[in-house]
Amino acid sequence: MSWIDRLPMARHLDRRDGNDNVDRLVVQASTAQQRQDWAAAHALWQEVTRRQPGLINAWLQLGNMLNELGQHDAAIAAFRTAAMVDPDAVEPDAGIAGVLERMGRWEQALEAWQKTALAASCRPAPEKLAHALLHAAMSAIRINRPDRAEDTLLLLKRLQPQIVNEARFTVMHAQAVRMRDPSAAVPLLRTLGTATPDDPAAAFEVASVLLDGDDQAAGLVALQPALRQRPDELSFLWLAADLNERLARWGEVLALC
Repeated sequence: MSWIDRLPMARHLDRRDGNDNVDRLVVQASTAQQRQDWAAAHALWQEVTRRQPGLINAWLQLGNMLNELGQHDAAIAAFRTAAMVDPDAVEPDAGIAGVLERMGRWEQALEAWQKTALAASCRPAPEKLAHALLHAAMSAIRINRPDRAEDTLLLLKRLQPQIVNEARFTVMHAQAVRMRDPSAAVPLLRTLGTATPDDPAAAFEVASVLLDGDDQAAGLVALQPALRQRPDELSFLWLAADLNERLARWGEVLALC
């Protein structure tokens, strides 16, 4: 769940109109959203926006639901309406960037995340700024621009030095470094001390790099915690199979496949 989904519902409600029905609809929409019933949540948020079109959070959540349902153009339209309701809000730009990500339009997503980061930097919103810059780095990686990704992460590090202690930063940094110099990614993960054995994403990165290195056995060791935590995740299973194949452990390969 993103920070957009965690926005306090109540703060956007105008209590002066005494519209208890809208309050109930918001609760029902939030409940449907929590159980990932996107269609029901979409219908409920749409009704909230019809009854009280000045509630920015309703437009934001409607955009999120449309994005989940694959209705990307409608999602962008909802986020643009949210921006008109509150021109100073950061969340609409982030919502549009997220839709562009979902569509695989990474160059446009990069521009949208940069716009979001600029807006977030103009107000006290450190979490939103970090979120935007991390996603901007990811977009740069997707368009094969590790240099832009590393520049973006360096900017984030300067603005928020404590971010280096978070696994999400380390993993993104390792992904960028891996594109430029695969052998440098593993030491990066290990020396920064943020890629703990309990972090599946970091474990996956380490094992992925070691797959093409000279120590596939160490890759399997690194991947084990992730496999225990996410035993049904196909990407982890395939990586384990590839590592075992390089080690000629054919029984393990067949079992994993």
